[in-house]
Amino acid sequence: MGASPQADPPGAGPTDGNECAACPCPLTLVVSDNDEEALGLPVLNQWRILQPLTFVRREIARFIYFRVFDFLSRPCLLRLTRAITRLMRWIHPVPRVGRWAIPLRAKDLRNALERVEDLNGAEQMSPRLPMGENVLAIDWPRRHAEEREVLEQVLDHNHDKDHLRIRKIVRDRVKKALPTERSELRKLNIARFCEDVALDVAGRYLGIGDLCEREDLRPIVRRLASQVFQAPVHGSIEERDARLAGSRMAGLAKHYVDEAVDQFECCQKHDEDWTITDRLLHAVARENVPSISAHRRNWVTRNMATLAVFGSVTTARAMTQAIYQIHLYPERWKIARHAAKTYEDVAVKFDGPAEEHPVDAVSELKTAREDLLMVIFEALRWHPMLPVLGVRTAIRDTLLAPGNDARTPVRAGTKVLPVLMAAMHDGETFRHPECFCPKARNKDDYLHFGAGPHECVGRHMAEAMLIEIAAAFFTDDLIGARYRKTTAIEYDGPAVNALWFQPC
Repeated sequence: MGASPQADPPGAGPTDGNECAACPCPLTLVVSDNDEEALGLPVLNQWRILQPLTFVRREIARFIYFRVFDFLSRPCLLRLTRAITRLMRWIHPVPRVGRWAIPLRAKDLRNALERVEDLNGAEQMSPRLPMGENVLAIDWPRRHAEEREVLEQVLDHNHDKDHLRIRKIVRDRVKKALPTERSELRKLNIARFCEDVALDVAGRYLGIGDLCEREDLRPIVRRLASQVFQAPVHGSIEERDARLAGSRMAGLAKHYVDEAVDQFECCQKHDEDWTITDRLLHAVARENVPSISAHRRNWVTRNMATLAVFGSVTTARAMTQAIYQIHLYPERWKIARHAAKTYEDVAVKFDGPAEEHPVDAVSELKTAREDLLMVIFEALRWHPMLPVLGVRTAIRDTLLAPGNDARTPVRAGTKVLPVLMAAMHDGETFRHPECFCPKARNKDDYLHFGAGPHECVGRHMAEAMLIEIAAAFFTDDLIGARYRKTTAIEYDGPAVNALWFQPC
């Protein structure tokens, strides 16, 4: 039987031993192959050949793992994946394969995500976080609740005002990235456009510098995402690169957190100009949370770096895949374009000074936002941002899908694999799952951001980005009339690398 996580162990807060090595010059973020020893990593050299069994076993594991990930991610195989999981669900809703259990129905998967007292996911993630432990990787209930509360207060402090702020950032990027005249038509990398928007938000809204203007940061962000989402084989080149990238990203975040602290001390910023980094520093300065009190600046650095990396990668991937799914079918394009135009007609009234915002249009604005977001969520049902969510481990003997005919006993140590692609096509939750009908769905049934205590803490920020990218993209007349898809989605690790649209 596994140990219960109900009581937090003593000393559960961050310690100096977990702190990341910061780059001596935080703004010189060039990934080098000469820093392995400084980070405590195994040096890659010719002597590895003298350990043939270890080398061959690792390389075989890498090959199998990445082929499985590709199988579950590539657009051309999504239909086959849905067919296989539909057959498996018909045989049994929670099939077991060796020491693995696979909940395939939406309600069973939600139950598995919510039961952190029985199924531990953060324990699997913690060793894969090069920047150090943060809210993503805490399964001690009290500490996780305390730290998450601080983050949520900051991120959701004024959702409507923040949404307008993100809208302005997106519009600024649109002016640079999308053509405004037919004479400017050129080959467009839609994935790059979505990534640029996400990096702009990370820099200007979160407060982690001009990420979009730094080409050397793109591979760093992608390698870090690869470390968590794909879990490279220990000792592999991918793991080494991710850890090197983590040290650079930690150095960058530390630079801007230190800069924000200096500005606070000099009283150089007004409240309305605060970034999320500024807000978080202000919040932890007055919060009495034992796990962060002793290491406030380091705690802020870790969480801001994590939000910047995973918020940008996941949003860019989700929006690119949603656009791809919508662009495949003319009827989906019409639905998305209508929802985007409806939202844009209302939202444009809020682009002026705050004192001029029409009070009577607020409810209309929220309705239009929700309608457009539902179109995006429905597209992601066909191609989820992550077809498989993070693996959970049973920490005690327990039941999966308790209280119904699919209840499945599992022993401690069993791996639980949440296949989101299967759950999002579960006919019990989504009636007529083969139909693209966002108006007939319930927003709470979608699990794109997870569920339970470890639901995505930056969900509102991500939703605002998705809505604004969709509004800018689907209302563009040149995009709808003068472009056609030329390639499928290409990946760089778990991050989207390219989705090319060619002018007609």
